[in-house]
Amino acid sequence: MALSYLMDRTSDAALTSGDWVKLRGFGAFSIRRRSARVERNPLSGASVNGPEKHLPVLKTGMAVRTRLNPQVPKMPAATPVLIANPPDGATGGVEAT
Repeated sequence: MALSYLMDRTSDAALTSGDWVKLRGFGAFSIRRRSARVERNPLSGASVNGPEKHLPVLKTGMAVRTRLNPQVPKMPAATPVLIANPPDGATGGVEAT
């Protein structure tokens, strides 16, 4: 109950003022503004003016993404390779393959 009260107060104050709320290890909540636009009624096909909206957005933290996707392979680091015979005018160097 105390955690619920704290979250309600913190998130309401921060999100309504345009800030974001970060829960370490879980993610960050922010507000995204969607401008007014013309929408369609799917039943009648009539055009309707949709109002501007403010939508909550959650960007998950790395801990949550890792738990949800444990099988995702990590990209290997590029291995530098020394060029044995550089072309004319080149001084040699390192090239990533």
